[in-house]
Order: sequence, then C-alpha cells, then structure tokens
Amino acid sequence: MSTDPVIEWCVPAGSQRKERTDDYEDTTSTISTFSCDAACETSHDLPGGDQFTEQDLEEQLASIKWISDSESNLTETCTVQELKSLPLFDLLSDDLLCQVASFLNVGSLKRSRLLSRRFQAVLSRNEAGWTNHCERLWKRKIHIANKAKALFAQQDESSAMEAYRLSCTDARLRHELNLEELCFDPNTNQGTIWHFRFKQSAGREWTSFDPWHNGREARRMVFLVDGTVRQLVLSGGEDRPLQLRLPFFDAMNNVGLDIRWRFVSEPMDLPRKQDGAYIRLTVGGRDPPTYIIHRSPNGNWGFLMENCWGVFASFPLPLKAPTVEGPQANPVRMRLRRASNGGGRWLNVNGIESDDEEEFDPPTKRGRRTIVDLLDDSSLTVTNRWQWREALLYNLGASSLPDGPQAVAEFNRAWNQMMRQRGISVVTNQHL
Repeated sequence: MSTDPVIEWCVPAGSQRKERTDDYEDTTSTISTFSCDAACETSHDLPGGDQFTEQDLEEQLASIKWISDSESNLTETCTVQELKSLPLFDLLSDDLLCQVASFLNVGSLKRSRLLSRRFQAVLSRNEAGWTNHCERLWKRKIHIANKAKALFAQQDESSAMEAYRLSCTDARLRHELNLEELCFDPNTNQGTIWHFRFKQSAGREWTSFDPWHNGREARRMVFLVDGTVRQLVLSGGEDRPLQLRLPFFDAMNNVGLDIRWRFVSEPMDLPRKQDGAYIRLTVGGRDPPTYIIHRSPNGNWGFLMENCWGVFASFPLPLKAPTVEGPQANPVRMRLRRASNGGGRWLNVNGIESDDEEEFDPPTKRGRRTIVDLLDDSSLTVTNRWQWREALLYNLGASSLPDGPQAVAEFNRAWNQMMRQRGISVVTNQHL
C-alpha cells in the first residue's frame, strides 16, 4: 500500500525542522508551531526530485491548524484560507516590520504607532528608524539637550525614540542656558561662540562702527567661566588661530571695554525665572538693560540673548543685505547650512520653507514651519517697551540696575526724587 510522500516544511531559523505526513489524526498532538513565513512558499521539492504546485500544497494544508509564533501577533488558530485573509503586516516578523518602518518619515512613523498595540511596541524600537532620525535631525541643530544625548548613547530598545522626543520637547520648552551652552573654554577652543550686533534702536553712534551694519560679519564674543567676556579674533596663524581681546577693541584704538557677566533671576518689569533665563552685563562699570535669553525663531535650536539695543546669537548671523529702494524691494532671507566640522554658510532661501519634522513642533501651514530670518529687527522680540525703565536709568547715568521683587519700587523712589530735585511735580499711584 503506497503512502503520500513526506513533506519537509520550511520553518524559521531557530525552530526545529519537523516531518509531516497526511495522517493528521495520529499526529495532531505532535504538530509543531509553524511560522506564517511557511505560507509564502509556492513550491516544495519532494524526496524523489519531483515538484508540486501551490494548489497541491493548499490541499495538503487544508485541515492543518496553524498557530503563529510570538512574532506574528496571531492569537487564534486559523486555516490556510483564513491565513490568506489576514492583513499583510500581521504576517511580518517584528524585525521585518522594523525594516519596513525604517523607510518612513517621522510623521508617518508616529501615526503608524497608533494602529495597534503591536505597532506601538515594535515601531518604538531603535531599528524602526529612530536612530537615523535622531542623527539626521541633530546634525542640523545647534544645541541638543544633554539628557537626550545621554539617552541616545544608552542604545536601549527604544532609547532613540525617547531621545528624539526629549530633544524636541527641550528645544520647544526650555529657554534657559546652562554653563556649558553659554561658556567657551580657551584651553580647548570648545564651547559656544556668540555673534553680536547692535539693533537700530541703539542709535547711529553705536551702529556706525558695528561690523554687521557695515556689511561685514558680526563680532564674535565668548563668555568665560570666570565671569568675563572677550572678543574672539581669528588671527589666521597656525600656532594661534584664535585670540581673545577686550570687546570692541577694533573700534576703540585697540583699548576695548572690560565686560563682565552674571545671571539674574528677576530684573525689572520681567517675571522671575531660574538662573540661565537672564544675563546682565557690566560694560565699563555700568549695567545696560538686561539680556533676555530665548530660543532662536528660525528653528535651528540655537539661542538668542537680546536686550532693547543689541543681540547675541549662538550661531553665525547672515550678512546684512544691501538696502533696496522702491516697490520691488524684498528682504533677502537666509538660512544657515551646517557643516560637519561645526562651521556653516548662509544660503538665500527666500520663499523656501523648513522641512524639519520635529515631533512636538506646533503645526503650521501644511504642517511645516516657515523659516524666520534675523536680518531685520522686527523679527526679534525685545524692544524699548519691554525695558524702558532699565534703558532710562542707563541713559540717566545709573551705574547699576536694581533687580528682585522691589526693583520697580526702587525705580519709582529714585525717579520721584530726581523729579522733585528738578522742581517737577510727580503724580504717584496714591493720587490716582
């Protein structure tokens, strides 16, 4: 009596190879767990060298009960017909699903994680593309949170996704500097180089000798941990390519000004914040209005420090465009193209929009953020209306500015006293 040939099944790596015959009733208890990958086979070699078609295979499988392995996300047994009706991604192993997901952009990857619990777990893995997304995003950014970089370095199962999320949240919500982001180390030439220019509101006396307003690169300034500020000069020499000079030496007959910095937490007319939100400079023994720290509006995760008269940027500022008169005048918009060596160059991107896909950025037109240039003072935040008290005290000759909860009261007392000395009647809040 002849028997049907023994079929050798292809099972995933790591599974034991089993032999099956058509005597299903006698061997039901020994049926092994098969992977859904076996259903993708369209032909099988028989021991005698013959082949049978997919139709023959389906006849052999007609009554076999399949149980998926842990990777295929099937929780119930199913026949071959039911197996063919399953969604394609349910037939993919976790590793293969990660391979497919690695071709998705961040927005598509986020939405795919909402499809099922399995997708949420599998597409959170580093192999699903999060490692590449972190590297691609951070390559174009100035300041990345240290916690995010440390999390990324752990290389846990989903550390890259969490690092991506943390870095985007930090860039959106944190507007305070830490010492590492503020300071420069002259011994290693590592740290932040700040680029400074005056605003038009500083007056012609200051903008006339400002390099940026004369079509050249903005002054490079560095903040040292000892509380001093120096101007960084690129000498061009191989032995000492960088020199530290007193700020504004190039406009003051090589003398310069002694500038010192300190953190303050509650300047006049501004809310109390933690250290790193405000910096006060002492320039030649006098305090100009407080510098307010916030993220750059152009989306590069850089920082700006600005008061009503000047601005520091933690990245190179674009050159000032020539003034164009007439109705055809349009401001030139520039974008910083970062280089792998830490440098960069500015490109004219007038009318181009940013293609960043940061996870927690607020949605804008077509889901993309418009690039904001820093060529015009109107794109900056701090004006004289914010700091009129501090600006007034400086212009009246004050050497130091008050801060703390009583700063406004101190200003009012000093102002009233000065007005009385000049014979000017003062209307106080008590008379209103």
